[in-house]
Amino acid sequence: MTDPYRLSDPADAAEDRAEESAPASNGTDMLLWIVLVLAVFANVALSAIGLDLLGVPFGLIVLATGATLLIRFFQRRK
Repeated sequence: MTDPYRLSDPADAAEDRAEESAPASNGTDMLLWIVLVLAVFANVALSAIGLDLLGVPFGLIVLATGATLLIRFFQRRK
């Protein structure tokens, strides 16, 4: 049974829901993941050879990219 109070066509609403539920992955997410992995590797490698001070900037990059990925994930879930 259709809703007599609906302002839009049900077919249009179904298309809107399909577009909203589609994954919003794009080049930015891929770039963030690549930067995250490379920064983790650099941080671990520099810490392992005893250059802790040089690893600190890479640790900060890891925190920033990880936080950005989490923020983007939770924004898309809404």
